[in-house]
Amino acid sequence: HRDLHSFPTRRSSDLTFINMESSQKLEAVPTVSEGPREEINRWERRQMALLKCTERLATPNYTTILRLIEQHYSERKVRSLAVDTGKARTPTGKRSPATSPTRRRRTIVSRMSSNDDNKMEDSSTVHLWEQWTACHNRLTDALNEAVDNVRFLDHLRPFVEPFYFEDCRAMTDALPPLFTSVKMILTISRHYSSRARMTKLLMKITFQLVRRCQQLILDGGSVNELWTQKPETIISRIAE
Repeated sequence: HRDLHSFPTRRSSDLTFINMESSQKLEAVPTVSEGPREEINRWERRQMALLKCTERLATPNYTTILRLIEQHYSERKVRSLAVDTGKARTPTGKRSPATSPTRRRRTIVSRMSSNDDNKMEDSSTVHLWEQWTACHNRLTDALNEAVDNVRFLDHLRPFVEPFYFEDCRAMTDALPPLFTSVKMILTISRHYSSRARMTKLLMKITFQLVRRCQQLILDGGSVNELWTQKPETIISRIAE
């Protein structure tokens, strides 16, 4: 029992880390510096972090302690059920031998103290079990969400790569299959099909598309140098 009750103290940092990872929301408004590839990589990093949390909970130290907590919690429920159904009543018919009033008082006080200790122990065990059950459920839900999002977003990767290195023709050719995949995510994905996430994804695609077009028009130069170049050169680049 000493190990059982010292478990939350020794593992509090791990529990805090797991709760933070599983409760993290990736709903921030994207900045101009982020494109669709950053969105895919972010969910991949989240999946890896949650997998590490799952592996940490599968180590022998965790599984042994959690099995003890579950066993103690189950035994407490059985005892409570037995008391409620009358199975835990002491048998009658035999009279205990006569004892002095002082001894009876000591026995009553001892039983009351023992009952209080058992109630405190049961309450602590229930709290431990409920805390770790909630943590495990949050971790499972978050991991399922990350795995599902990575599976769908990974279909976009070959179609968004031209927005980083290719010319306008390659980007134009990539747009139809890209939006076909986006439509598939909107239709099928369980977690990523929300309006907020789809809007964020389209914003990132637009940011990167505009950024790449700007790079092609400037041809490696700065915005200030644009006005020093010949109009015919700029027009030809735009026409391309």
